[in-house]
Amino acid sequence: MNKPLSAGEIVKDAWARMRSNLGSLIVIILVYLIVNAVLGLLAVRLEGIGSVILGIVEIAVGIIMSMGFLNISLKLANGESVSVGELFQTVTPFFSFLFASILYVLIVIAGTILLVFPGVIWTMKFYLYPYFVIDQGMGPVAALKASAAATSGAKWDMLAVVYVLDIVVLLGFFAIVIGLVPTIPTAAIGYALMYKKLASNGAEPSAA
Repeated sequence: MNKPLSAGEIVKDAWARMRSNLGSLIVIILVYLIVNAVLGLLAVRLEGIGSVILGIVEIAVGIIMSMGFLNISLKLANGESVSVGELFQTVTPFFSFLFASILYVLIVIAGTILLVFPGVIWTMKFYLYPYFVIDQGMGPVAALKASAAATSGAKWDMLAVVYVLDIVVLLGFFAIVIGLVPTIPTAAIGYALMYKKLASNGAEPSAA
C-alpha cells in the first residue's frame, strides 16, 4: 500500500527547493508583476475597441504566464533549474488549458449548487487537471479524467495539503506582504510535488 500524502513533508521539500532557486524565482515574480502592471495601466488609458483588444491580450498573456509559472513549478519539483524566459514559453497547450479550466469551474459550481460537500469533493477530484495538461500534453477531458483517477482515495489527504499550503501563503501575506515572495513559490512547488506523487503511484486510499 502506498504511503499517504504528508503535508509536512511536502511543505518541507517545497521550501527547500524554493530556497535553492530563490534568486531565479524573485526575477520571475518581478517580471510577472511588471507585465501585469504595464498591461493594466495601458488598459486604463485606452478607450473603445482599443481597450477591448488590450483586455483580450491581457487575459491571454495572463493565461500564458500562469501556464509558464505552473511549468516552472513542475521543473523545480523535478529538481531542474529554471529561468525567467520560461514564464512565456508554455504556449502550445493554451486552448486545452483554457477549456479544461472552464470545464473545471463549471463542475465545481455544479457540485456546490447541489451541496457544499460534493463541491469540495469534485474540487479535489479534478484539482490536478492543469498539471496533466502542461506536463503530459493532455486535452481538457483527458486531463480531467486523469486527475479523477490520480486523486482516487486521496482527496482528504489532498485537502490537508492544500489547506497547509494556503496557510503558508497567508502567513507570507501577513509578513508585510513581502513574505509572499518565498511563500507563493513554495506553495506552487508544493502543489507540483503533490501532483507528482499522485500521478506516479497514487496515495493510500481513504474514505473518499
